[in-house]
Amino acid sequence: MKLKSKNQTNNRNFTGQVSGITGFKPVKEFRIYRKNLPHWEQAGSYYFITCRTNNGVVLSAKARNIVIDSISFHDGKKYKLYACVIMPNHVHLVIRPLEKVKGSFYSIAEIMHSIKSYSAKEVIELLNDTGKMPVLPKLGRMPVLPNRGKMPVPLNIWLEENFDRVIKDENELFERMNYIVNNPIRKDLARNPKDYKWLYVKGWLGDNSQAGMPVSPLCKKQVTGRSDIPV
Repeated sequence: MKLKSKNQTNNRNFTGQVSGITGFKPVKEFRIYRKNLPHWEQAGSYYFITCRTNNGVVLSAKARNIVIDSISFHDGKKYKLYACVIMPNHVHLVIRPLEKVKGSFYSIAEIMHSIKSYSAKEVIELLNDTGKMPVLPKLGRMPVLPNRGKMPVPLNIWLEENFDRVIKDENELFERMNYIVNNPIRKDLARNPKDYKWLYVKGWLGDNSQAGMPVSPLCKKQVTGRSDIPV
């Protein structure tokens, strides 16, 4: 399926703003709901999503393995995953939710709850086993769990709310995927995208099902004139 043009996206039917709901209800049409941040959802759309760790907790390599495994697990079940990167204190994704029932799609809230609840549980178990607190970049209070005489383990690994954005058109899709690919480079975590273990791009990086798919040049600073990212 091709992305809608910018004009088509802007002509969607507005169904009103709802305040304070969780967003777990399947998405049938365009809607807005709000907690601390506004969340826009359109059935069948592509999304750029960012979630951050609680209080700037820095995820270890093993914790990042858990997070990317959690994201991969739901690929093809609740959404199609096009790109993601697991950074030490935040995650970026580009996804397209799948239908939950005919004509209704998984909501971003339900998708992210699945990813974050499982990964948080596994990371907390990892910290319990090792007795190591995650690295905190600054002092501050954090809810903690008792840890059998070892160092306390944080109760909340993730901030509750995500930043999510409906991708308007193909140009923005390239822009967001380009941002994801270059994120580890900008933060001096790798010199080349292929060197960063926790980076996935459909049909290119970390994808074992890439037969027949184009090799993407998204590691370049700018992407222009290409329309062959599998969508």
